[in-house]
Amino acid sequence: MSTDDAWVRVATVTRPHGVKGALRLHLENPQSDLFHKGLTVRVLQKDKPQSMQVQRVFARGEKIEFEEVTSREAADALRGAIVEVKRDDFPALEDDETYLVDLIGAELRLQSGERVGMVTGLSDNGAQPLLQAQTTAAFGDHFVEVPFVESIIVDIDDETGHIIIDPPAGLIDGDDEERERNA
Repeated sequence: MSTDDAWVRVATVTRPHGVKGALRLHLENPQSDLFHKGLTVRVLQKDKPQSMQVQRVFARGEKIEFEEVTSREAADALRGAIVEVKRDDFPALEDDETYLVDLIGAELRLQSGERVGMVTGLSDNGAQPLLQAQTTAAFGDHFVEVPFVESIIVDIDDETGHIIIDPPAGLIDGDDEERERNA
């Protein structure tokens, strides 16, 4: 699973806002209250990281000012840049909550305990978040996307790093007979 010192992508710069260097962002999580004055972020442009400090946040983080960006031209130069925040700067969670980014590297297992694969990334289909996973050979050794919904995600075991799933037929590919033939 993720470590606290990891940098996590939280937004993309879309365009300048106004003439004094403010930026419009596309947020990975529009409901987040992550940005605040004084927060240090890493801005990646053409894979070159640049540390910046948040000066002002408005529109729930969709518009932001950095101390280092003071003109529309400087803001325009950051168009398309990735904004990252250290994982340990995320707000604390309640006991029953989890950050999806923390699930990268977790094992997917069936309720029987059988290992299905490992979470390798995250995506979203507009309806719900998706856990991207590489399945084991017993499940066809291929890439799948598992909807992060209550009917499929049965449990997240923080102690073992396992995500227990109950996938509908065909989601993971490979039924019991096929797995037995491949075993």
